[in-house]
Amino acid sequence: FTMETVEEKLGLVSRYLRETREFGTILTQEEKEKVCRNVKIVSEEIESIRNILVESVRGRMTDRQMEVIGGKETGDQVDPSIQFFGVEWSSVFSKLFNAGLNVRIFKQRQSAGFVDILSLASILTELEQVQREVELHMVSVTPRHQQENSTVSDYRVNKYRKVKTENLSEKISAARRENQLETGTVEMGRKKRKSVVETLTNIFKIKIK
Repeated sequence: FTMETVEEKLGLVSRYLRETREFGTILTQEEKEKVCRNVKIVSEEIESIRNILVESVRGRMTDRQMEVIGGKETGDQVDPSIQFFGVEWSSVFSKLFNAGLNVRIFKQRQSAGFVDILSLASILTELEQVQREVELHMVSVTPRHQQENSTVSDYRVNKYRKVKTENLSEKISAARRENQLETGTVEMGRKKRKSVVETLTNIFKIKIK
């Protein structure tokens, strides 16, 4: 395989992703099967691209460098809500565009005898994120997860209402405590003033109004 093969495969990935995007999120059974097929092809092509790129630098990099660029996981960087609400396609195609651009830069520098580790790492990361996001999108179009989607939405709304209510209750309680404190302070002041007045009256036998 050559770098030209990588660019061809990126073009194929882009084509299947555009087709998948056109289906939307509410699909017939036939469309769901097509989405699953497309995502499977996209995933396989991305894996192939990653393997070609990694093999193209094998022997020119240290074992440690190969571990870093070949074993980086991006699972934590992918928004898990995609599996409930679908993928943001503009973000997917933006990553794919950046990967394609970096592939050309990487190819040019490699032809000059220079291994651009940063560009390679960026390409592999972008492609893995695209792969993960598209796979989660496939999950979002299944009936089971559409139901979970509704459940999650209801949960988020109820959670928001609960937090809002709890905050309001806390504010009311705080206001009551503050009011009680102020009232207590006033009453204490009155009692203290009365006590002082009574003391003075008793000592000096004077009348204070």
